[in-house]
This record gives sequence, C-alpha cells and structure tokens, in this order.
Amino acid sequence: MTDDSKIIDAKDRFRDSRKEDDQKEGRQRDGAVVLRKMERRGAKLSPEDREKVARSLGRYMRYYGIDRTTLANDVDMDNKEIYRLTLKAGEDAVYNRLRADANKYACLITAIAKRAAADKYLLANSIAYGTSLHPSSEPSHSDIEWIMRRVYELVDGLEDEFRLLATFEDLSRMKATRHDYVPDAYWPFSFDESEAGLSSDELREYTSTFWPESEHASATLDIDNPNWPNIIGYLPHFYFGLDGNFDFDPDYWLLPESVKKGDYTRYAQEVGTLGAFALPLYDKEEEATYPEMHRWRRHIREKLLETIADASRLTITGDETGEILLFNAEPSNVFIRRLQEFKYQVLLEAAPHDDPTEGQELPKTEISALWLAVYPNPAMTGLVPVLISANEYYGTEISLFTEERLQKLAGFTLIGDETLGTQLMRALQVTSDEEEPRLLSEWRRTAGFIQYHPLLKQLAKMQAAERYIRKWRERVSTQDTAKV
Repeated sequence: MTDDSKIIDAKDRFRDSRKEDDQKEGRQRDGAVVLRKMERRGAKLSPEDREKVARSLGRYMRYYGIDRTTLANDVDMDNKEIYRLTLKAGEDAVYNRLRADANKYACLITAIAKRAAADKYLLANSIAYGTSLHPSSEPSHSDIEWIMRRVYELVDGLEDEFRLLATFEDLSRMKATRHDYVPDAYWPFSFDESEAGLSSDELREYTSTFWPESEHASATLDIDNPNWPNIIGYLPHFYFGLDGNFDFDPDYWLLPESVKKGDYTRYAQEVGTLGAFALPLYDKEEEATYPEMHRWRRHIREKLLETIADASRLTITGDETGEILLFNAEPSNVFIRRLQEFKYQVLLEAAPHDDPTEGQELPKTEISALWLAVYPNPAMTGLVPVLISANEYYGTEISLFTEERLQKLAGFTLIGDETLGTQLMRALQVTSDEEEPRLLSEWRRTAGFIQYHPLLKQLAKMQAAERYIRKWRERVSTQDTAKV
C-alpha cells in the first residue's frame, strides 16, 4: 500500500471497493482543478480558505514528518515565509499573518507530495476539500443559499403574522421621549449619563433607534451591556448553544500543575511563543497528541454540563407577570450563578491553593451563548435575522446574519460537538408538509416577548387610559345631549 492510498476524503471511506479506481480518478481530477486555480496569475485566497489550506498543510507536514526548515529549503523560501503559509495545531491564522497568494500554497503542495512520494493531485484534492477552490464547494454554497432564503422567508412571514416592526417603532418612540430619566430607554444598550460623559443630544443617538448612527454602515453592533438576558429576553430568538472551544485561553481557564509541566510545556515548545496565548482547538481526533491536556478539557466540559444542566437545550420563557425571565423554568440569574459556581469548581481543581473566597479573582468566562434572533434593520424599514453572541468577558454582539457570515460560522463547534451550520439546517428541515420547522416554532413562541419591555408595558397602560377617557367623554357627552 502506497502513501497515496492514505490521502482520501472521509466521505469516500465506506464506499464500495469496486468503485475505488473511479473514485481515485475523480479525486485526481478535482485536485488538478484545485492546482490550476491556485497557479493562475494573481490568484488570491480568501481569509477563510487561507486558514483551511494552511491547517491542512500543517497536518500533512506532521503526518509525513516534514518540518518547516526542510520545506523552506525544498521550495527556496525562508522559514518566515513558510510560517505564513502553514499552521500547526493551535496556531492562530491572524497571528501568523497568512499570505493570500494562491500560487505559494500550490508550491508547498507540490513540494510535500514530491518529498513524500505521494500523488500531488490527490494531496491537492484533500488539502483544498471544503474550500471555495474545490469543485465540491458548489453544493455547499447551494446549501448556504438555501438556508439564507428560508431564514429570510421566515423573517418576512413573522412580520406578516405579528407586525413586529410597528411594535419596535412604538418602542423607538418611547425610548426617544424618555431618554433623560428612564434607564430602560437605553435598551439594548446600557449607559449611565454621568459615567459616559455624554450630552443629552449625544445620548439620544442611543435611545431613538436600535443601532447608533455611527454603526449604521457596520454589520456588527457591540453592546456595552453585561446583562445579556435582558437583551435576548425581549427578542424572537432561536438558541444555538454554547461555544465548544471556550477554554482555548489558558490565561482565563487554568490548567492543573501536572498538565502545565507535561503536555502544555511540550505544546508551547512545539508552537513557539503562541503557546503562551492559546491552546489548540478542542478536537477529539487530536487527543492522542496531547492526552493530558485534552483529558482535562473534556473533564471541564462534563463538569459544565453537570453544573448548568443541558446547555444545548436552553429554553427561555417568562413568569406569569412577564417580569422575570426563566431559563429552563428557573430564573435567569440562577443560570448566571451556576456559571459562577462552575468557574469556582474549575479553579479549585486546577489550583487548589488559590481560593476565590480569599481574594483570588475568578476567571472571566468566555463561554459564548449564541442565538439567531429577529431585530430591526439599522434604517428601521424592516426586520432582519441577526446573530447574537453574549459572554461575560466580551459583552454582547449583534451582527447581521448574512451569507458571508454563515459561510464563516457554519463549521463553528458548539458544546456537544454539533456545528452551528448543522444545527441550523436541522432546525429548518422537516419530514412532512404538515410539520413546522423548529426555527419557526421558536421564533413564533418568542415573538411576543417584546411586549414585556417595560416601556411598551407603560405604553399599553397609557393607551388603555386614553381609551377609557375617550369612552367616558363620549358617554358624558351623550348624557348632556339627552338632557337638552
């Protein structure tokens, strides 16, 4: 068996062996297409494709036992250039400042294949699989286009059924007229006029609408509001889950001393200075490389689920009054308190001598909770789907849910090992014409949450008073007329 037989896509692993030769030829053809695209004059790779190709190159270098210095000599480049074209496990694409020139990646593929005595077309096919370079990328793009069409259709249908834009317009007017004395007027922002040092005119920018003027040209809105349940609790939303790689930063998620002296020291030496800043993404397939580190990380995931119950099925409701948000039928502050308890337990296990009750600060959690919600567009002319990410360290981010954004996040891993793209596709698909997609079900269930906003509850009371006074005046007017 040659090395070429090991360069095989996972999708081919269990196919009929009689078709193996045809499949191999097909992979070679795809690999040839990839190399032709890469070798075109001026061809550039997108940031997403650079990272995928560079990580695949790093994996094959490790598989074939080829280091960066050897590869640099083979292609007549310096080590620094190779560093900007390849990624080892745990290295960061932004930190390495990956090159965009596609032909340089093609050179490395050819050089690795030559040194390993492998088929360069099979290698190119495997390395580029899942990128826009690969011929198979078209169905993937079609899936993304299908998802985006269905999501926007559901947003439009939600507006038809619930007339949410008019409700948001009412809230916008209430916010604008009460910005000087009502804290809720800043929702979804959190501002204290005395601390922010803003004038009344400047503060109106944050109360008259839901996107500050300065953010209108941006697709992302960073919100300085640590109370993220207060944001998501008033919006139609669908819960994706929790970030599956929350513990990548050892500055915030401590490692036991034994792991620090063992796997982590070896890892830091292998990846250089980057090892001081980030751990490799949690990947079961990479577990054999750093078993102690991954055993610890798997352990704290299990502890997380024990502490806050099934985080992948977080259901938000309201109590009878609409005043208190319930997470899985418990007050939202219980959920937050359990996160704090989880961090306390991790700290005591990793560093038993550092007791938080004695002044040791708990690490700020970087466990991002993710939702797909419905929100007014910046111009207040319609509703749009938005991705909401919230955690204690970074705050809350609202970003327009675009095709580009979905392509970037489709492979994002959630607690439980499911990807965001897979979960969204399952939330849209149904088994019969009579079945309601789960995404629509959740959006319809939570569509009325906006009515519980304190300003809209106040508006409802004002409108009720107006109706009563109008009817009362009509009644007394009729009585006066009868007397005459």
